[in-house]
Amino acid sequence: MTSLIEFENYTYRYPDGTTALSGFTMNVEQRERVGIVGPNGAGKTTALLALSGLIFGEGTIRIDGETLQKKNGRQLRSRVGLVFQNPDDQLFMPTVYEDVVFGPKNLGWNAAQVDKAAKEALDAVELPGYEQKSSHHLSSGEKKRVAIATVLAMQPDILVLDEPTTNLDPHARRRLMQLLASLEISTIIAGHDLELILELCTRAVIINNGAVIKTGEPKELFQDKLLMEENYLEVPYSLRKVREDVY
Repeated sequence: MTSLIEFENYTYRYPDGTTALSGFTMNVEQRERVGIVGPNGAGKTTALLALSGLIFGEGTIRIDGETLQKKNGRQLRSRVGLVFQNPDDQLFMPTVYEDVVFGPKNLGWNAAQVDKAAKEALDAVELPGYEQKSSHHLSSGEKKRVAIATVLAMQPDILVLDEPTTNLDPHARRRLMQLLASLEISTIIAGHDLELILELCTRAVIINNGAVIKTGEPKELFQDKLLMEENYLEVPYSLRKVREDVY
């Protein structure tokens, strides 16, 4: 059975010679939620950019069995909805509606399809009635949800989020987690919020120095104190508390 997403021995070097990914190999199945964790500079964001067809390195990336290349990058890119860490990098139009319809319009959809996609996307992120608001006047949590709506409107096969809870207060973070849990779409979440990964993801991938160190069930990986320390991570508080209660 073909995986939805496959990285096979993928390597990427930035123009200054820095190797961000080295022999990177991982897969994501249909309807799976995968968390990618690792220290700063491990290659998390680079992997997301490569999957989204924004950069091209050496090795192979397949999306539903089709190899991602420059010649088909635009076509396959529409199947991957990338949500940047900073929503201000994604929201640039005068109104929420214009931000949300920007992608569908560029895919060549007709006016009825575009309007329907925008309504459904804003309903999915619980922001109906926000169409004429300015994205830049919203709270951080609302901006994040609008950013998600901009990619959901294009009806991607996989949702990819880079540090989704950055700069969110506890209430906005909880609402975002509830939103992500409600979406029936394959999802990759990269970041340092290990409690979010524990709660939402069925599998975690620990990466360091641009390569996969270990993959498995999040709780099993994250309670391995030595594994976490070797990769400049910490056992999440919820798992440390469990260990303390047991002993």
